[in-house]
Amino acid sequence: MKIASVAWKGFAGLADGSLDLARDGGGVPADLVVVTGPPGAGKTRLLEAIIAGKERVAAYGPRPKLDDVLGKMGTAAKITIDWWLSEEERAFVGAPKPLQTTESIYARSGVAELAPDPAIGVLLERYDHDPRHGKVDYIPADRGLPTYTTSVSNPVYEQRTKRLTRGPDKYGALSKLATDTILGRGDPARSEALAGLFKQLCPHLRLGKVSSTGDLEVEREGRPPTPVSRLSMSEKQAFMLAASMVLVGLNHSILLFDTPELYLSGAEARRRLDVLRGFAPANQWIVATSSEEIVAMADHKSLVRLGGPQ
Repeated sequence: MKIASVAWKGFAGLADGSLDLARDGGGVPADLVVVTGPPGAGKTRLLEAIIAGKERVAAYGPRPKLDDVLGKMGTAAKITIDWWLSEEERAFVGAPKPLQTTESIYARSGVAELAPDPAIGVLLERYDHDPRHGKVDYIPADRGLPTYTTSVSNPVYEQRTKRLTRGPDKYGALSKLATDTILGRGDPARSEALAGLFKQLCPHLRLGKVSSTGDLEVEREGRPPTPVSRLSMSEKQAFMLAASMVLVGLNHSILLFDTPELYLSGAEARRRLDVLRGFAPANQWIVATSSEEIVAMADHKSLVRLGGPQ
């Protein structure tokens, strides 16, 4: 699943507009779309407009609040998205063509629910941790790995309600999921994939064992093992991203990635994004950034430059 185009009107903090994300004349969407512009131009809001468009049609969790979409003074907003389906997705829902369109309307009053084509509705609502099943995922700029560990009885349900939200709480269960996987309570292949991807993101580190106190530890040459909770901010980012990619099964998915350069140099942020793209090449990445190194990754057809503050 990928996004081929998106149009919006009345969305607070974002000037009305539209984007064609196709990389050629056939409507096939680009695998990497980079959104840039000065502070306040609407980079984050564009990612959130996509989320609002998706969640109005088929929500993973609570729908966005009206004030978040419309602002205090707005009365109505409309988000139109063209979704490009893979052959597997088309076969799953019986869609005759790869492009499916959804229209989402948010209004203070007087607007009936819009019923999408059942095919795209089924796909947008489907959520599990099978990497063969595409999802929409949000990596917000206020992300972080909490110092506490959240234990949940149903990780798929718990993650479903949080994957398109902001705040570090959404990542509170990742350490526990990783610990369970490494202790053999999950798929051994995922344990190997998690260790391998983390090593690529942080070549100087290696995922170790689970300590007697239940802490997942990381090893580095010449030093005692370190709990994940005591890593540097950039190292925690690497663990959080690796755990999300592997344990949530982010493949054939749309990833909305805000500020990949958080806690990193532009060059290192680009390197890590290259690693993530190589790990799951079927994903579509829509990246909001101020890093010129990441801007340079996009060609002119997949580079979006927004204007001044809204």
